[in-house]
Amino acid sequence: MNEETKNKLTNVLHHAAAEGAEKASEKAKASTGWLRWLWGLGAALAAAVAWFTGAPL
Repeated sequence: MNEETKNKLTNVLHHAAAEGAEKASEKAKASTGWLRWLWGLGAALAAAVAWFTGAPL
């Protein structure tokens, strides 16, 4: 994999993870009980992926 392809993949992954974290966070705020914890966990995982890919939005 060349550097350009790697950078494009990182940008796409970062953008998708950031959007996923935002949507999961919104759903977690709107839900209750164990479902709230599940959405919160999804938001945390997506945010971690977005953080570690490190690509600017």
